[in-house]
Amino acid sequence: MKKRLCWLVVILVLSFSSLVAAKAVTLDLWITPFAPREELFDLVGEFNASQEDIEIELNVLDWGTGRERIRQAVASGRGPDLFFIGTGLDQSYIDANLLLPLEDAGFTTEELAVFNDLIEANRVSGKTLAAPLLYETYVLFYRTDILADYGYETPPADWAELKSMAADITERSNGKIMGYQHKGPDDHLNAINLTWPTFLYQAGGQVVDRESMTSSLDTPEGREALEYMYSFYQDKVSTVGPSASAGFREGKVAMYIFNQTPIHSEEYAFDPEMEGKWAVAPLPMGPINGGGYVGGHSVAINATTKYPQEAGTFLRWFASPKQTLWIEYGYGIPVFDLDKLDADSKADIQAILDQDPDTWAAILEQLNRCDPNYMVDQRYGNAARSDAQKRYIMGVMTGDLSIEKALESIDREVNQSIQ
Repeated sequence: MKKRLCWLVVILVLSFSSLVAAKAVTLDLWITPFAPREELFDLVGEFNASQEDIEIELNVLDWGTGRERIRQAVASGRGPDLFFIGTGLDQSYIDANLLLPLEDAGFTTEELAVFNDLIEANRVSGKTLAAPLLYETYVLFYRTDILADYGYETPPADWAELKSMAADITERSNGKIMGYQHKGPDDHLNAINLTWPTFLYQAGGQVVDRESMTSSLDTPEGREALEYMYSFYQDKVSTVGPSASAGFREGKVAMYIFNQTPIHSEEYAFDPEMEGKWAVAPLPMGPINGGGYVGGHSVAINATTKYPQEAGTFLRWFASPKQTLWIEYGYGIPVFDLDKLDADSKADIQAILDQDPDTWAAILEQLNRCDPNYMVDQRYGNAARSDAQKRYIMGVMTGDLSIEKALESIDREVNQSIQ
């Protein structure tokens, strides 16, 4: 009897061990808070509740250090199974073969076909290295009430009008209202890496010369763009420091350009006190074009993951047309070709767009002006460029550095990182 009991215990232990061994595979996901943390945890929790074999452990990092923490962890070989990466990727990840092609994680040709053409920015040699969640583009935010008070019925159409309207408002308000403020020289330093290239592209410049694969900011186009940006501070139209978005809400800033996220994050669209006082428009046209910043948020699979198929299962769900959180929060631009979606998914997304048709019309018009090569060019020397631009472009804005010295210095530092 005792022998039988002992064998029974052994069998139960072995059975329990087998069950434990068959329990969920645990995968780490590191992302930045491009949606509210609680909603991100709720969404991942929903996936976990639907699965018996896969468990996702979510780590939401802060904006300030999150990208660098991810980069260092992945490069060390100890990084998470899935992680945030900007749309357009990062050449250092590509060169080190750190990104698992989605095709190798179970994504089918049909599943990838529903994404719109901008997904090409996440492809290398025909392989898709990250799944986009949402896109962003710069638009012009303008206070309709302030412009009307100063006799303007429509937003500025080009660089000249932006400068003249802003100067007029600043002067006639005796400085109580800033006619225009750049994002970056305000309280959001990181935004200089989006604002400055926007003016550069509009002047016909590019961050990288595609033939020599070297940084190409110190050019006539680069100097024209930076001279225009600096002129707002040089001519006392704007002041370095005050927040563009907060000032806009308070009626102290009439216009600024940034991606569409403040519509939601600053609650312009939901605050009764802002109703009828603001709008967005496509960017004022530059000397060459009306394009500018286009980017977004993607998730990649670590090439070293032990569970590529399980990671692919989660990412297909996380980046599917069914997840409308990315569009609902922050007016994230859909990453799908709506005409290729099933009827229900298309209707769900279209219903969100129809809730604010004028705003979405401006955002989508601006997106259509943008060159997807912007995202590809940003791959090269990305970390070095982002760091250098915050130092040298801002040196120009404060009047502490010449335009020529700033552009020459950025090119030198970026080229050192590329080589």
